[in-house]
Amino acid sequence: MSKKTGLLSAPVRVLWELDLEPGISRERALRVAEELIALRVFYITIRPPSDMAAEIAGISAPYAHTTLSIASPDSFTGWDAAAGIKGLDLYNPSERDIQKSTTILGSAPAGVALSLTVVPEKGKLGGLLETVREGLAVGIRIFSIANPNLVNAYCGVADKPGLPSHSVSRFILDKSDREYLKRGLETLLAPYGDKARLLVHDLFLHEALDLPGLGRTEYAGCQAGDSIAFIAADGTVYPCATLPFPLGNVKDESLKDIWAGEARRKLRAEITELPKTCVACELSARCIGACRGLSFASGGFGLPDPSCGR
Repeated sequence: MSKKTGLLSAPVRVLWELDLEPGISRERALRVAEELIALRVFYITIRPPSDMAAEIAGISAPYAHTTLSIASPDSFTGWDAAAGIKGLDLYNPSERDIQKSTTILGSAPAGVALSLTVVPEKGKLGGLLETVREGLAVGIRIFSIANPNLVNAYCGVADKPGLPSHSVSRFILDKSDREYLKRGLETLLAPYGDKARLLVHDLFLHEALDLPGLGRTEYAGCQAGDSIAFIAADGTVYPCATLPFPLGNVKDESLKDIWAGEARRKLRAEITELPKTCVACELSARCIGACRGLSFASGGFGLPDPSCGR
């Protein structure tokens, strides 16, 4: 991977919560889309679907693997408007919304990858498993267990480390939570063998599950601000949806300038420096600090990932 600071070097994944005024203007949204293409971004996910999202997807689809992300089928504009996209992802939907999505999924053009993303939360893991069950029933075979969007949880105070404890703690799974998920997912996915694919973002959950088809053999540490970027609805660029550390705003700067800016360089320096409590740990060379977004939101980069049971 290229390390040039002026480029979103491939294979960067950009999640864009596209929202026109009071977010950004249509003209600026089109300009951002052109920048993503010029910067050779490989993977672009846009949510929520809208006429503008479909237009942006049409622009980027010939150059990048473009996915539309929906939480409810009511927000989907239709396959005609989404021509050229490579994927449709149901993001943390309710079981009812999955059932309502059957028509949409069944009419998907050939070659469009259908996936389901769920965010694990304490006390709601049974619902997560039911959501996966419904996804399998409607033909979805790609599942992602994602880290939470803590940027949105900050509600405009993203420059102040430390969320209310309940905002972070409800996403921290303990050993019994992970074992429960492992048993449930094994039961659900085993009948599908290698036809079902499971992606797990959290290192500790990934290792606890230890299920066939996870695919990741090495962990390269937190990739926020390196191979991951998040553009919030108001145009602010963050290193990751889980890391509420603002790098700039596309209303005021180009993506290239934001990526080459001082805020991103400072961020990557912070990420690569292990918390003091992790330095002596024999597992630190493997986890490399794990999710720095959860650390930052818990009180700062000096803290370890709260998901670490050690």
